[in-house]
Amino acid sequence: MGSGDILIEEFLNVDFYSPKLIVKKALGRISKNLKFRGHDFRRKLPFKDGSFEGAFSEHTLEHLDPWHAKLLLSEIKRVLKPGSYLRIVVPNLELYYQFYSGKVPNEGFAKFSGGAEAFWCLTQNWGHQSVWDFRNLSRCLEEAGFLQ
Repeated sequence: MGSGDILIEEFLNVDFYSPKLIVKKALGRISKNLKFRGHDFRRKLPFKDGSFEGAFSEHTLEHLDPWHAKLLLSEIKRVLKPGSYLRIVVPNLELYYQFYSGKVPNEGFAKFSGGAEAFWCLTQNWGHQSVWDFRNLSRCLEEAGFLQ
């Protein structure tokens, strides 16, 4: 979920409709082994209940407002088979807070001139509409039925 233009073999890669991918596919620049489906994540997923054995979402939830992110999590839960896996990666607000407080959580923060710039990137850059930390993501996953 949220593949962008990085398509993974043996996955059904789903993301917002991507003109770049449509053009690449039309020009034959995308392997026929790679599956892509465009979808608006603010809407119900177009798959039957229990259709998938797992889901992977990297840097997607933060591009949705909190309400649509919760909808997507509920929809992922719906389309997964019981006992399936979900892996989610989001920017961790706690790390940005640590950096703002004077700690350097990892070398990735070296690109920022200071804490305010880091927060700006987290909250305003790349079309981000929500921020996530462990507690918030855990609560949303629980509400979606993942952590019971």
